[in-house]
Amino acid sequence: MAKKKYSVLTIDDSEFMLLMLQDILKNTEFEVVATATHAEEALTKFNQYHPDLVTIDVNLPHISGFELLKEIKVIIKEENLHTKCLMVSAANKKANLEEADKDGSTAFIVKPFKPETLLNQLRKNVS
Repeated sequence: MAKKKYSVLTIDDSEFMLLMLQDILKNTEFEVVATATHAEEALTKFNQYHPDLVTIDVNLPHISGFELLKEIKVIIKEENLHTKCLMVSAANKKANLEEADKDGSTAFIVKPFKPETLLNQLRKNVS
């Protein structure tokens, strides 16, 4: 019997990071169903795919990843979804960790990260 594939939406303003995330998740139980480089695109794709997991970079153009997280959490609540959101950032500041937690992120992953770190955090959020 095949393992369940968990759908993932990755949101980052860096095309390189999006490619890296896709590469890390290739041949795992996670499938990147969509990517986005800014909030408007992310919300469109979130509503289209209703993924199991979302990775959100803190630094996005126009609005912060934290603001985007809040908007996604509203959709999750309104539509009774079970999507888990994980924040990703190069800035490992206590304020970022606290804001991510307050806004409903289930994990905070600091860049640069090892592939195993990302996979472990994703697996914790689907088990």
